[in-house]
Amino acid sequence: MIQALLSEARKPLLYLALVMVPVLTADFFLRVFVPRDPALRKVEAVEQRSAAPPISAADVQADFDRWMPKPVEVKPENLPRTLRLQGIFTARGIEKASILLESPSGLPPERVTAVKGQVVDGWTVADISRHRVRMTRDGETQELIMFRRASQ
Repeated sequence: MIQALLSEARKPLLYLALVMVPVLTADFFLRVFVPRDPALRKVEAVEQRSAAPPISAADVQADFDRWMPKPVEVKPENLPRTLRLQGIFTARGIEKASILLESPSGLPPERVTAVKGQVVDGWTVADISRHRVRMTRDGETQELIMFRRASQ
């Protein structure tokens, strides 16, 4: 009895498989399968062409130099340094300024104690007053101020 029920339950699956296999086969041949084209198998004679003569390395380098100009090398020691006033003091009646030279290239800062008339990083100390130092170079003037007033 149980075996008869099992065989009866398998019958619809068998019928479905018998119907679906030809449908899927037809679908494959109609939508997916592409037969070979015998015309693609024919080989024609290959035409021989002459190649251009090889280019010399000097010609390639000349073209490269013309297209890509060489970059200008900037050495870290040639970059302009920032001058920062750290302090003004008097020693034995002579006014001195402590100036910090900071390099943008990442080199460690350098501290200089300067007096009037001394050259610091190309700048000449023109005047040292109570809260500021005036420096000149080639007609250009720069003031380093010790304390700035708050903006109002």
